[in-house]
Amino acid sequence: MRTLTAILLPCLLIACGQQPRIILQDIDESDSVDSGDDTNESELPDDGLELELPFDTTVGDESSGDSSGDTASQLCADSMKPWMCDDRGCTEGFFCNGYFECDRPPCWGPWCDYVPGTCVPAVSGTVCTAPRDCREGHTCVAGTFSISGICRALPVPGTCWSNDDCEPFGMCAGEVRCHVGNPCLGPEMPGVCVEKINDGRCWDDGMCVSGWCRGAVLCSLDDDGCEPSPGICEAGDGLGCPTTDGGLPCSASDDGNWCVGPENLNYCAMPPASPQAAGECWTDSDCFPKGGILCRSALTCPPRSFCRLEGMHSGICGQAPPDGQGIELRFVQATTTGQLQPDSRTQAVLVNRGPVAIFIAPCDTISVMAQRNGEWPGITLDWTFSTPECYTGIPESTLLRIPPGSGAVLSVSTDDAIDQQMAGRNIRLSIRYLLGCVPGKGTDDRMDCLEASNGLARTWFGDPVFWPAGGT
Repeated sequence: MRTLTAILLPCLLIACGQQPRIILQDIDESDSVDSGDDTNESELPDDGLELELPFDTTVGDESSGDSSGDTASQLCADSMKPWMCDDRGCTEGFFCNGYFECDRPPCWGPWCDYVPGTCVPAVSGTVCTAPRDCREGHTCVAGTFSISGICRALPVPGTCWSNDDCEPFGMCAGEVRCHVGNPCLGPEMPGVCVEKINDGRCWDDGMCVSGWCRGAVLCSLDDDGCEPSPGICEAGDGLGCPTTDGGLPCSASDDGNWCVGPENLNYCAMPPASPQAAGECWTDSDCFPKGGILCRSALTCPPRSFCRLEGMHSGICGQAPPDGQGIELRFVQATTTGQLQPDSRTQAVLVNRGPVAIFIAPCDTISVMAQRNGEWPGITLDWTFSTPECYTGIPESTLLRIPPGSGAVLSVSTDDAIDQQMAGRNIRLSIRYLLGCVPGKGTDDRMDCLEASNGLARTWFGDPVFWPAGGT
């Protein structure tokens, strides 16, 4: 195993009072095999709601003046912000990210028996290599270092995740994509298709080899009076929180007077509690990570991104989600009957449909557990799954950020061999991840998420599959 696992896992396991992982060396062939339909210790919330886009909903319309509902349910609905969604959901192609019904109401505010979410483009979890692999209304979105991607919705015509989603003479501008060199502060969001240019002008910062794009105009899709126009590349990073002489951060910015994010990734926006932002927080640092209180469902968008025009809003401070909430973890090649014959080409898919980002180790990210005598005794096999970033030479202390509504496709670690003698039993995937970390930092840094006393380490398991004996 790589040394990154040795760095991260002791923090997540030993510091949290759990036993270190045991590599399965030898299992008695007489051990019974349970091929029944085992399930996780708790159930994931329903991800497949047909949901309504918050911009069209009447939920939270404080101007309606409807005083007929004196029940807690009606009072809760009246207190909702325009961007929030509940069990009535969002329009087709979106899902209510972060919606959660708690056990002990009130969960949010004085009346609500749930925590509201926000509508973001749906992620299907289907693994793909090209748009044709996805169903209608979806496209294939792959990571910077990955050949395989995950199908994600494009519910609004004219929006895009990449140039492939636009007409031949168009290109995608203003999309927010996160990777190891650009960990982002909010979720990934689509851009908008514009005229293709290659004359040195730019539509967004990504078109500038160095520096940033000044003066480009992107238009909201419902603004008929707006005319898109490209800008020019200028030196510098174009982000940060500029000040006037002796002034406060963002005092010299046209993007707002609130500095969002850590020093290495920060930029300016309007204050999170302002009427325009309509929430409480942009990032976890606006809440109380040490107490397990994180920023849920914020749509935090960098300057010059398309989502600055289309629904950017702050989030709400709330309890960090429990183990596995919103997490999908499964073998890609498992059959519909729940069987898998693993080999070096086997993949695992990880999707985060929770309200906050999760942070994972790039190498040996997912373990494989074996069932023994119908129980899961914490025994792991000697092969794991790693992210594509594991093989790019990044520092061993790196933590990858998987934003809400995003995911990753992982492959069997290249130095691991799959011992077919271990077949003939149920196996399942296991992942340990962190919440509330600072984007762009790693396990060598001082962060609240690394302190066991803050309770921000999580563990989750995929559904079991049967590994039949006799494979090759």
